[in-house]
Amino acid sequence: MSEPLWRPSAEAIAHANLTRFAGKLGYTPPDYRSLHAFSVENRAEFWDSVWRFCGIVGDRGPGPALVDGDRFPGSRWFPEARLNFAEKIQWRSYRCWRTVDVEP
Repeated sequence: MSEPLWRPSAEAIAHANLTRFAGKLGYTPPDYRSLHAFSVENRAEFWDSVWRFCGIVGDRGPGPALVDGDRFPGSRWFPEARLNFAEKIQWRSYRCWRTVDVEP
């Protein structure tokens, strides 16, 4: 089978989080091959970009985003990061609550 079973609409592509992320790095659809190549060739920079783009709640730490990136298994992402899971759950609940219309 050479044809995909499904393709997203142009509108869906335009509003996708992946499209926004790629744009922040200077890539525009449909140039996802270049984005993938960047993610492989510049692993630490790519993952640092993921942290910033996703708005992760936590202390990223001063160290590198990726240690031993050429080893798998053995790679370590954000080894100095500290996350507060209770804070993350509360933040997510707050975001969800804000977007839901509740009738009195």
